[in-house]
Amino acid sequence: MSRRRSRREDPKVDVEAVTVESQVPPEQTQAQVLFTQLMNACTHLIIKVAACKCPNKDTCPVYLKAQEIAEVIDRLQELRAKGVIGG
Repeated sequence: MSRRRSRREDPKVDVEAVTVESQVPPEQTQAQVLFTQLMNACTHLIIKVAACKCPNKDTCPVYLKAQEIAEVIDRLQELRAKGVIGG
């Protein structure tokens, strides 16, 4: 007799990946979404500030803060490339 396969027995489904994903708390998923939104907004701001033609960049607090944010984003991207953080 042949036995019907249930969805759980389907060899094409990666059960481990589904199980791990379902164990992620909703708060962690929400934090990841917010982190991504923050990174995108900061990156956009940095590009706009860097492209501005202001002659006072050396003393401008907005430009200096954008530079600080850019350094943090650079470090985060290095960690992401190493697989230390997701994204």
